[in-house]
Amino acid sequence: MPFHRQIHRLILAAPLFALTGAALAFAHRKAAPPKNADVERISDNVYRLGKVYVDLKARTVACRGRVNLQEGVVEYLAVGPRGKLHESILELDARALHLQLGLLMLGLEPAGGLDVQGDPHAPKGAPVDLWVSWERGGKEMKVRGEQLVWDLPKKRPMDENAWIFSGSRMLGGSIAAEREPSLIATYRDPVALINNRLPTGADDTVYAANNRVLPRPGTEITLTIQAK
Repeated sequence: MPFHRQIHRLILAAPLFALTGAALAFAHRKAAPPKNADVERISDNVYRLGKVYVDLKARTVACRGRVNLQEGVVEYLAVGPRGKLHESILELDARALHLQLGLLMLGLEPAGGLDVQGDPHAPKGAPVDLWVSWERGGKEMKVRGEQLVWDLPKKRPMDENAWIFSGSRMLGGSIAAEREPSLIATYRDPVALINNRLPTGADDTVYAANNRVLPRPGTEITLTIQAK
C-alpha cells in the first residue's frame, strides 16, 4: 500500500489524534503513529487539522490568513505566525505541520531537491495551484497566487505556473518550518513547504508585492491549495 494511503487510513480510523512532532515522524517513517490527535472529521471527505481544512474529494487544503504586505520586495507568498513578515505578502494562521500533513492526506508526495535558500536547482515534488480569495464590497474576489506577486524585470504579474510541494526539510525530529514558519516561497527555500519552480526562484530581487491587485494590509483572506 502506498505510504500516503496508510496515513489516510489511519486518519479515517481515528477521528481525533494529536498532530505533533510524533505525527510528523510517523509521516516520514521514523516512528510509530501517534495515539491522540488534533484532527476533526467534519464530513465524509472534509477534515480539520488545527486551522487547516482538508477536502479529500475536492483535493484541496485551505486556511485563513491576512494580507501582510501590499508593496515592497518579497521572498515569500506566505509565512505563518512569527515568520519572516518583512518579506512575505501573506500571513497565514496555520501551523506548517498541519499544512504539510494536509497535503500528504491528499496523496501528494514531497521530494525536496533544495539544499540552500536561492538554490539554482528546481524543487521536486507534487505540483499544486494556489488561489487566494477575499471579500470586496460584499463580493468574493479570487485570484491565482501568482497574481499577488509582481515580476519587477518583466513589469507584470508573476508567470502563471504550478507551484511545487517540495516539503519542509526535517530538523530535530520535526519539520524546519515548525520553528521557522516559511510556508510558500517565491525565492526558493528548503525550509518552505511549497516552492517556486520558475528559474526566477533562485533570485531574491525579482519579486515584489503586487499593489495593483492586493487589498490593504490586514484584509482577511483564504488561501486554497489545489492538487493538480
